[in-house]
Formats: sequence, C-alpha cells, structure tokens
Amino acid sequence: MKRRVAIIGTQGVPANYGGFESLVENLIDSDEMDYTVYCSSKDMGSKLESYKGARLKYIPLRANGVQSIPYDILSLISALWGYDVVLILGVSGAIFLPIFRLLSRAKVVTNVDGLEHRRAKWGKLARWFLKFSERCAVKFSHRIIADNQGIVDYIEEEYGAESELIAYGGDHVMQSVDVDFATQVLDKYGVKPFGYSFALCRIEPENNCHIVLEAAAKSGTRLLFVGNWNRSSYGVELRKKFVKYENISLLDPIYDLKQLYVLRSNAARYIHGHSAGGTNPSLVEAMFFGREIFAFDVVYNRETTQNKALYFSDAESLADVSLENSAVITAVEPRRNYIIRKSTNLSRQSHIIASNLDRAFLVITLDFPQVKLPFLDRLLVTCEVYNVPAAIVLNKCDLYGPEHEEMRAAFHEIYEGAGYPVIEVSARTGEGVDMLRDMVSGRILPDGSRNEDFDASRPVVSLFSGVSGVGKSSLIKALDPALEPRVGEISDAHEQGRHTTTFYEMYALSTGGFIVDTPGLRGFGLVDLKKEEIALYFPEMLKASENCRFAPCTHTHEPGCAVKEAVEEGEISYDRYSSYLGMLDEEGKYR
Repeated sequence: MKRRVAIIGTQGVPANYGGFESLVENLIDSDEMDYTVYCSSKDMGSKLESYKGARLKYIPLRANGVQSIPYDILSLISALWGYDVVLILGVSGAIFLPIFRLLSRAKVVTNVDGLEHRRAKWGKLARWFLKFSERCAVKFSHRIIADNQGIVDYIEEEYGAESELIAYGGDHVMQSVDVDFATQVLDKYGVKPFGYSFALCRIEPENNCHIVLEAAAKSGTRLLFVGNWNRSSYGVELRKKFVKYENISLLDPIYDLKQLYVLRSNAARYIHGHSAGGTNPSLVEAMFFGREIFAFDVVYNRETTQNKALYFSDAESLADVSLENSAVITAVEPRRNYIIRKSTNLSRQSHIIASNLDRAFLVITLDFPQVKLPFLDRLLVTCEVYNVPAAIVLNKCDLYGPEHEEMRAAFHEIYEGAGYPVIEVSARTGEGVDMLRDMVSGRILPDGSRNEDFDASRPVVSLFSGVSGVGKSSLIKALDPALEPRVGEISDAHEQGRHTTTFYEMYALSTGGFIVDTPGLRGFGLVDLKKEEIALYFPEMLKASENCRFAPCTHTHEPGCAVKEAVEEGEISYDRYSSYLGMLDEEGKYR
C-alpha cells in the first residue's frame, strides 16, 4: 500500500510561481506515493481536481504574504487525519504544529526554507512571528529538511538540532529543441547566441532586482530579465524606471520550458541576485548549462556554487565584474562523440553530459555504496553506442576484506571477460592512483599498455562518472592535490552518497589531461536506441550472436540462440544478460 503524503505550503500545481512549486511539480512525477497537494484557489488560474496523479485540495486564501499564515494553518487542519506523512514547505503555519502533533499520527517533515524572518519584505512584527514559527517547526517536526549547507549550519548553531541536507537537482530543465525553434526564440527576443546576460526570479527586494538592473544600465551589457513585474509596487516601479534602456528587456514570466531552455543555453552568463531563501532552484538549474554565473555574495549562493562563481554585493561591483569578465566564443569544435542520458521518473527529456571524450572512467564500489550492475551496464552500453572507450575504476579497495574476495573476483571475471579494463584504486591510501593518473594524462592506455601515440600537446579528456558516494571527488583530489572538489560522506540512513558535486565541471590536471566530473547519477536511461540494437553494444553478446540460428535474434525466446546457450554454459555472465533483458523492458521507467 502506498504511503499517503500531504504537501502543504505552496501556491499549488501546475507550478508557475517559485522554487517550492517547482519542487512539488517534480516530486509528484513519482508514483511511489499517494500525494495530495494543497493549493490556493486565489492564486491558481484553474482548479484541477488532480494533476500528475496527485489529488488537489483548495484553500480559499492566498499562499503568500500575510495570508500564508492562515493558509498553512487551514491546510494543516484539513490534513489532520488520513495521511501517513505531512510535508510542510516553509514555516508560516508552524505555530499550529504543537496542536497538530497532539491530534494527528502523521509524521511531520518540514523544509524550513531560507530564514524567512530575514526577508526584506517583512516588517519587525512579521519577522518576530516568523522567527517564532521557525522555532516551532524545528521543535515539533519529526524531521527537518534543508536545501543548503548554510541552512544546516544555521539550524545546528541556532537550535542545536540536526537537519537533513537535500539539495535541489536541475536536470529537468534540459530540453530537446531543433535549430529552427532556437533561432525563432532568439529572434523573438532580439538577441544573439552568447550575446546577452540572463536573469530570472520573483521580483522582490531580497532578490536585488534593482541592483541587477542598475548594473546593466551602467555597463550597457545586454540583459534579458524574466519576472512577475506587475505583481508588486516594487516591480511596477522598476519596470517604469528601466524600460527606457534599450539594452534591457523586462520580460513577463515564461512557462514554456523549451523557450526557457533556449534563452538559458544561449546566454553568456546568468545573474542571480537572491540574498535569502537558501538554495534557489533557478541557480541550480542555471548551473546545468555551464554558463558563467554572477551571484549575490551570501553564504547560500557560495555553498550552492561551491565558491566557483563570480560574486557581487552592489550595482557597482556587478557592473565591474560584468565588464571584466566579458568573453566571446570564436569557434565551435565539431562533435565527434558524446555521452547522453535520460533521467528516471518517466522523464521525456535527455541531455548531453559531455562530448569529445577520449575515454570514460566509470567509478564504482563493490560496497560503500553497493554497486548496481544494471546501472553500470547502461553506462557501458551508452559508451559503446557513442564510441567512447570505457574503463571501470573500482575505488575504495582498501575497505575490501576477505568477505569481499569472492565478489571481487567475480566482478573482474564478468567485466574483464566482456572486454573492459578494471582498475583497482584507493583514494585514501593512494593504491593504484599513480597508474590512473598516467591513464588520465594519456601516457598509458586503460589496459595498462604504453601509449605509443602519446602527444603532450594534445591533452586527453576523460569523463569520471558514477553514482553518489563512490568517491569521484576524493579520487580527483588524489590525482591532483592542487584541485579542490568538494568531498562528502556516505549517508548512514540510506547507505548512499550525498551529492557533493552538484553540476558538471572540467578540471585541468597539473600532470596533464582534463577530467569532466559529473554529479552523482541516480538513474541513467538509454537514448535513441532501438530494442533490436541493444545486444549489439554488449561486446560478448555481439560475438556470440554470430552463431545464432536466426537473424535478427532478440536472445529471449528464439530456438538455437547462441547467446542464451553461452549464458547457460557460463560463458556470458547471467548478471550482464539480466541487465540486457532489463533494458529491453525499461520503457516503463525511462522513455
């Protein structure tokens, strides 16, 4: 039986307002829970009864401003019975939690947002009330969620309480668009590729919209700024003041994800003015595009961008940093290969992780966290499809004792038998790191042989990919101690890694070569691959299929199938064959 979950504290879905709404929109994509979302009948344009399988319940108040307090309280009263979990987004109604806990058996999980009491829009009394509500949320919730390490630290220092860090993802913003559509969008808004800055937010004082606009007016740089300009007097006054500047376009909200994708992916830089609110989804989403980021200088933005953005504190510093860091793309190299993936939860979108790769190192651990062979096999198939030579890096070998020997030997037999080099390393002790460093630089090949064609003037580009917690960041630091990737710990609760790398990044090693580091992947769907083609990208199955009685052969039910015979005789790993069968039947999870 599915767990019944009530979600409280947002305007509602479909999402058309802020970060929490986008969170809910993506959360209910999963059918693992029975969701009910509380919505504002005053804020939502249409009153759907359900959306993406979630039931929608309406409260006749606005979800923001002063009305957010009774709005959340009425939602909590409605959710007193009939739910296993109540997820509260924000602390406006948390003053009701002591009573809620007395009357309800539901588990309360609260995301405290980003220090609501510090937002500039609130007066002194409202700030005191929100601070008190925050205290109630921390005291009376079963679990506290934070979306930024700065919030985790604040909750521990202020209340002596623990909170769970769950960072936002952003891969849902990646879209597939053709050249004609992209050209039409850019023409519509009067911009050229990489010839403008882009900003997107709610038009509120704490998002420092006035600073962004003043800097653009001063520097003369082209700016597209998307926001709800007519929602408040602050926005109306800004529009009236800055509409006269020809280099500034003040755009109303854009909800078409494909149009947003075009504008984000073609921008030269993203400007993020948020000064409160913890991790803001629009910043995380922008990071997925690999564009230069100028962020307001607060701890939350530095944590999210890992101190690798450019930061400003006023209009003058933003104007200066914009002028100093202007750049133009002069040429685009042809793409000779790439790695592409789809996400889980029925995602229709795919995105390219990296291109023009010389090799891919797929980092795994037998344990800590435990390797998932179907996931590894999907990565390997994708490498085969797009002509990226792959090797497997077995990290944390210092942790493997006698109880792991059988698993260790079987893993080597399966994957070396399929033609993939398996390199054992330990980022902690340094075992195998020197050899891996030479492979990354291109001096030796992944099979351990010397690279006779090594050319130091042509750096090798390697992809490091795998699930969270396998030690990619630690391994990169071991390869080059001068680098500073963030390193985290394994979650005791889930025995999985916590995301420390939150966006794709390329590192140049001092010993030669480049590494493209990916965020920890939770799912990996195949793209543009027909079912009848999948077996072609399992090298051991391709070789055996030459002796199949029928061609084409799906290797599932046909008589005289040489692949099935090889599996039965142990010549092909049953685990690899099982992964193949899973890919044939994976349309229900990846599409």
